[in-house]
Amino acid sequence: MSSNNSNQQDQRTSQKTGEKDFPSPNQMMEGPSNSSHTRKNASVANTSAADSYEYEDEEFPPQLEHIQSQNQRLENGIQQIQGELEHRTRILEAKVQEVKSEKEKVEAEYSLFLRQKQEEKFKEMDSWLPVEGSKVIGDLERLKRDMRSVGKGMATDDSSVFQRLDEADHAALLNDLAEVCVLTNGGLPEELTSSRSPALLLNALLAHHVYTTFFKNPFFFLGNGLGDVLPQSGLDSLLNEIYSRTEQANQEEAHIWRSQTLRLLLPQLRDDATSQEKELHRWTSELISNVANLQAAHFLEGPARHLIRDGAETNSGSKLQSIYQMAANISYMMWTRRATLKCYTLRHLHQQTFHPESKNLIPHSSVKFDQFEDQLEGRPISLIVHPLLELYGTNDAKNYDRGSVWAPAEVWLDSRKPTQ
Repeated sequence: MSSNNSNQQDQRTSQKTGEKDFPSPNQMMEGPSNSSHTRKNASVANTSAADSYEYEDEEFPPQLEHIQSQNQRLENGIQQIQGELEHRTRILEAKVQEVKSEKEKVEAEYSLFLRQKQEEKFKEMDSWLPVEGSKVIGDLERLKRDMRSVGKGMATDDSSVFQRLDEADHAALLNDLAEVCVLTNGGLPEELTSSRSPALLLNALLAHHVYTTFFKNPFFFLGNGLGDVLPQSGLDSLLNEIYSRTEQANQEEAHIWRSQTLRLLLPQLRDDATSQEKELHRWTSELISNVANLQAAHFLEGPARHLIRDGAETNSGSKLQSIYQMAANISYMMWTRRATLKCYTLRHLHQQTFHPESKNLIPHSSVKFDQFEDQLEGRPISLIVHPLLELYGTNDAKNYDRGSVWAPAEVWLDSRKPTQ
């Protein structure tokens, strides 16, 4: 039963399918008309597409204008940003220039402040600034003239003074003269036995004593503490030993130490100097003055007294003290320099001969140099009237192998009978 129903249902389905596959007579009659309609619709569709393309072509120019407008706005925006950047750059450059100007102003003010402080400091240390070499040389030349004048004014004109001395005094005088004069046969050379010879010999002894006392010893004012007894070894010997040993180890630092020590011992009397500095200055100044006076008295009491005429020390004693005071002060201030002094006496110069062109040796005024210049050259030196003083090094503690003459040695040699 169910099978029959199924067959019937399949038949009906087949019929319906067949009906769909084969058109009816009416549809067949209407077929051409439908085909025409379809072609008509296709033609209309094509026409619409063409119209659409024409419409799109008509719409493109406005879109291009819109893009161009956007580009223009972007360009304007970029130009505006560039303008703002340039404006800000100018502002920053102006600020940088302002800062530079302010920096230069501050630097100029600082330089002025520093220079003023340096000038103030230099004024405070004015006495320690190296004195012009020409001034020091002038002071040394004046010292030499004063010693010659005092020696000439105090000396005896009695040439027989040596014959009238007892053996002890004669030996003591010759022992001192041997430091300045080349002795022959245990006595003075014949050419130094005239009536003018005592003044020449006294001048030589005085200059030798002054220079070897003050210009060979930077700590001359500390002999025996306060310098009460001159022959006794004291603090000056200890300091000189330290100076000598340190100089061998470190020459520059040794000279700086010596220079600085002397400066510290004589503080400058500035307006703001403390009472302690003033007291130290007074103490050191008194030491220098006391030692100068004691050395002057020591010279008058020594063997050189036999060449001084009676009563001359009373009249010329104050002048002699002035010479020692001046020499002590010149020496002290020279020793405060970073440079070092070297004093040469007959002990160092006895083998030298006379040469007119020498800067180290000059003839004494009594030498007849103008008359016998060519014949005096190369002759041996008989007497050192004035020692040779040279300065080595610089103010910044350098070049201690380079020396310069600050006081040439003044020499005497026999010009009465020049060799033929």
